[in-house]
Amino acid sequence: GIYIKIGQVMSTIGQGLLPQQYVDALKPLQNGVPPRGYDEISRIIEKSTGKKMDDLFVDFQKKPIGSASVAQVHKATLRPKNDGDKPTPV
Repeated sequence: GIYIKIGQVMSTIGQGLLPQQYVDALKPLQNGVPPRGYDEISRIIEKSTGKKMDDLFVDFQKKPIGSASVAQVHKATLRPKNDGDKPTPV
């Protein structure tokens, strides 16, 4: 979270503030942030919604299609709210 953001900022404005080897070491944070695991993501979603993943989604791909320091993206299909409604891909 916050430490990645600090590292990203220091990798871009760190020239002259930090030794070059530190700036070089921080550069992978610009686009090399590893994704969070499915267990952590599902805990965050369940805590924020108060519902279980199975109650929210017909399908939720565990492997993200993209990740960054502030978010990551998963393919998923929301469960219909009402009988007769179609599932919603998100």
